[in-house]
Amino acid sequence: MLPTDADSSLPKGYRALLLSIYCGFFLVNSSYSIIAPFFPQQAEQLGISVTIIGAIFSVFHVVVFTSSLVIGPRIARWGRKKFLVVGILIEGIAMALLGVLYCIKDRIAFIVLAFVLRAVQGFGSACSGTASFAIVAAEFPDRAGIVLGTLETFGGVGLMLGRPLGGLLYEAGGFILPFIIMGALSICMIPVFVRYVPADKRIPDDQYTDVSLLSLLKNMSVLIDLGAIFLCMCAFGFLDPTLAFHLESFKLQPAILGLVFAVHGFMYAIAAPLTGWLVDKTKMPLPIICLGLVVLGMSLIMLGPAPFVSELLHGKQLAVIIVALVLFGFGSGVIMIAVMPDMIFSAKSIIPENSSDAVSGLINGSLALGDTVGPMAGAFMTDHFGFAKGVFLFSLTIFFYAIIILVAIVFAWAKLRAAEAVKRELLEKRTVRMYMSAPPNLSSSIVSNEKAPLMRPAKVDNRRRSIL
Repeated sequence: MLPTDADSSLPKGYRALLLSIYCGFFLVNSSYSIIAPFFPQQAEQLGISVTIIGAIFSVFHVVVFTSSLVIGPRIARWGRKKFLVVGILIEGIAMALLGVLYCIKDRIAFIVLAFVLRAVQGFGSACSGTASFAIVAAEFPDRAGIVLGTLETFGGVGLMLGRPLGGLLYEAGGFILPFIIMGALSICMIPVFVRYVPADKRIPDDQYTDVSLLSLLKNMSVLIDLGAIFLCMCAFGFLDPTLAFHLESFKLQPAILGLVFAVHGFMYAIAAPLTGWLVDKTKMPLPIICLGLVVLGMSLIMLGPAPFVSELLHGKQLAVIIVALVLFGFGSGVIMIAVMPDMIFSAKSIIPENSSDAVSGLINGSLALGDTVGPMAGAFMTDHFGFAKGVFLFSLTIFFYAIIILVAIVFAWAKLRAAEAVKRELLEKRTVRMYMSAPPNLSSSIVSNEKAPLMRPAKVDNRRRSIL
């Protein structure tokens, strides 16, 4: 049995389990972003358009989204550990084979193979990512906030470090080396998972109940949480194709520009475990989610900056943009980590058993959907309205969603108060009935909320004699 919150220490086996899951999640996320610095240039040499290159990147998220929705409800029956091991194996093999693209000079063959391998890599990532969420949520139910927060921290650091790591490996060994190194590291995680991840428990067919995602999606709390994840990832995706152009006017050196890009990622990594700890302590995720949305909306207003903010600042300033990115990373980290324990808690009222498995699929799918829609929305709104107005309009969407959550909090509070009032009224009626039906010598003790004294028969007889 795991220690409670009062005992912060973890058994050695559980520490090894967490570390192995964290490292695997780091590798999966860094493998996704490692190709960003050099893959587009290689594709452009073959005359491949930017649109197709973007589609090659996006197919990864499309496959993760669709696969996660299928895997999540079935992962308990087929085995979390099996999905984790098979997923990291598929992802590692696909990653290594992507290096073969360097040897292909035919444009059509390059496009087809790139699409296929990125899709296969996305499927492997969906298997391992969904299994990672499910395993840590199932093994650490009392610490879901801090454990999932730390998992997201490793994933965020992997996304951040993937780009510079890819550039360094490309400079050291060319196009093939980054794929070989990352593919080999991913496959090397398999014996670690086999050693430290608990074995899957066999569930007999007659005892297994299929999990319906539709039943989860009918729950308002689950829908609110999924919407918050989607908007948060859309905000990240919004900046991917647009922030570099927004910073061009400052004429920054590449190294400085890279540090600016990393600001919100580092703040996300810092905010994630802190938010997890706060959620575990307060058990109040919805107000924390609402706070994160407000901070995220404010950061986008400052990032543009919005027209009314620009008038106050007399144009955009680098210092304000850096502060905005700090708030962006903090707000997004708060949202993402507070949402996950709340979804697991809400799902348990619908699916008492294996609720974390279905939720992990929904979370992974919502993350991928936001990653897919965000860049397209960012490019579209920037082209039609400009960056400043585009992020301002997106911030209004986030503020509106924060209002929806605030209304949900007030409604839940009013419902709880009404239930308490009904319970209090029933208790009062029960007390009155007990008072009316009780003997006279017990009535005073009921009214004063004191337990009636229990007397031995001999003493009762003596008292009656004295009264007579």
